[in-house]
Amino acid sequence: MRRPPPDPIETETHITSFVVQVQPDSVAATTQRIETIEGASIHIAHPDGKLVVVMEADSLAIVTDWIAEVSGFPGVLSAVLVYHQIEDAERLDDLIDVEPNADATRHLETVS
Repeated sequence: MRRPPPDPIETETHITSFVVQVQPDSVAATTQRIETIEGASIHIAHPDGKLVVVMEADSLAIVTDWIAEVSGFPGVLSAVLVYHQIEDAERLDDLIDVEPNADATRHLETVS
């Protein structure tokens, strides 16, 4: 059961990724169900049953509810959080001025 949306005063965004392990014969059905969940997108759906899912949510409660919901889908063996970052939602569109890393630039020049 999903909780109601967070209070609009809340301005954080939770960026998360999960590995969802499903029985191989449940990959298609599980993928379809996950794709209906707001904020969730599947980046990898391997036929052996491993799914990589990225989700953006307004609160940690939504993230934990999502894990519980997906864990209860038929054919799902596990849903494991592998990455979680909290950002100020109002700053997500800010431009970031980053100087290139000299080592990375040198590596790219030797590869090209």
